[in-house]
Amino acid sequence: MEADWGSALAEPDLKDLTSTSFGYVIAFLLPGLVFFYGLGLWYPTVFPFLRSNGNTEVTIGPSVIFLLACLAAGLLIAAIRWFIYERIVCRRQKFGDNHFMRLSQSDKLPLFKAVVDEHYRYHQFYGSMSIALIPVFVYLILSAARSQSYVRVWITALAILLAEGFLGFTARDCYCKYIDRGNKIISGVPEDTPQNV
Repeated sequence: MEADWGSALAEPDLKDLTSTSFGYVIAFLLPGLVFFYGLGLWYPTVFPFLRSNGNTEVTIGPSVIFLLACLAAGLLIAAIRWFIYERIVCRRQKFGDNHFMRLSQSDKLPLFKAVVDEHYRYHQFYGSMSIALIPVFVYLILSAARSQSYVRVWITALAILLAEGFLGFTARDCYCKYIDRGNKIISGVPEDTPQNV
């Protein structure tokens, strides 16, 4: 039995295109940018364009290369995020059998795309940020240890642990909602059925 891809391949409207583009930016580009910012704290001579030096002359070439490098770093971070969150932390959260086959054989694909945009992209962002911020957090702790009292070092470390915990919890929550709502779309749970939000 062949799936009807005609409706899935139709021209996307501007809202879908904007939502999808925003999802990719927060899922891949921003974590890569934050990771390079963290590396720039450690190696300021390698990434001199991350620091403002008053030079207003900007060329497009280095900016494009930097954005591509951020995208590549974001994709590598996404692989680490996938392993940590989807294979270890949320290993019990799964789609039902033949989920994607059943999705392609129905008119539920637009609903599922909305779930991806509303939950999975945010899971990717929060999970990837919990990894991308590690160089920044280590730099903050070590710089506080060099110049501050031990109380400030412990306060900084505690704040960082809370931030990491919050990002991890939020990433897990978004992933669980993505799986739960994706399964409900396929199983056909009516709209008026109470859901855990």
